[in-house]
Parts: sequence; C-alpha cells; structure tokens
Amino acid sequence: MRLRVRRLQRRPDTIDDDAEGLQLVTLVRRALQGGAAPTVAVVIRAQGVDIVELAPLIRAGASLKRFLAALSRSTAPGGPPEAVGVIGRVRSRDSSSGPRVPEAMVFLEWSDCRWWHWRALLESDGLTLRDGTETVRSAVEGDRMPPGIGRWWSLGRRLGLKAQLTPVAETSSVVH
Repeated sequence: MRLRVRRLQRRPDTIDDDAEGLQLVTLVRRALQGGAAPTVAVVIRAQGVDIVELAPLIRAGASLKRFLAALSRSTAPGGPPEAVGVIGRVRSRDSSSGPRVPEAMVFLEWSDCRWWHWRALLESDGLTLRDGTETVRSAVEGDRMPPGIGRWWSLGRRLGLKAQLTPVAETSSVVH
C-alpha cells in the first residue's frame, strides 16, 4: 500500500520522554488551530520524525494495530525506530460502555515498554481543547497504560512484522 510519509526534523532538546511527547503535543495543537488534526502514526528516529498517514489504511479496513507493530520494526532513512506512536484527533471511550468522545491525543511507546500519553477532550467543534481536561500519564510515573492502545513492539516481534518507509519529502514544517 502506498502511504504518504513526511519527515520532520527532530529537535535537539528532545532528550527524554516528556520532551518527545510535548514536541508532538505542539504539532497537534497547531494542526487543531489550522482546522485539521487527522490521526497519524509517528516514528521517532535518531535523525528525524516520520509522520505516516493512516486514512488509507482505515478506509481499506486494515489492522492499525498490526501496522503500528510493523512500524516498530520499520526501515527508513534516519535510523531504526526509537519510539512509535499515534497523534491527532480521535474518538475514544472513558469506559467500555460509555459513548465515544472527541479528543486530541499523543501516545508514544518505546521498545522497552515505556509509554507516554497526553490527551485533552475537544469541544463540540472538534478543534478546540476543552479547558481543564488535559492529562499526561506515563509508564515512568507508574501510571496504568490506557486500554486499547500500545504494546506494538511486542506484537511486531512476536509476529515478525516489518514495514519499509520511503519519505515523500526530507523535511517539512507542515504536520498534516
């Protein structure tokens, strides 16, 4: 399948989980202000961050979990993956029986099972963060992993999945 991949420069100050996550939160905020923040995959590499569109996979009914697992073992310019994640606007549930609500999200996972998660509920326009709803959770702080997301590295290893990425553009200041 052919997917659009954009390469962003990696900021030199992204030396820990919080810095990596907060850089992506800034991208999501900008995308929301610009009127769009589709859900995309991210692959953090030593020499850049790959932004991978997911819409064609979703339309094709492909397994996003398996695709993200393949990204954890992907090859591309910039080195092997350091972290894999999902960012953008999503609809999720706070409980298994509750209604789906719009939220902005950044979720990153590293090969050693660390993860970092930022989320904020969105107003009814789907583009404005709802005041007082931003949360940051992480494995490092001892928080529980959000249900239904992550564990891509172990799935990729277990199933032997692998993706080959070729970026469309070497650098871009446009996120989505």
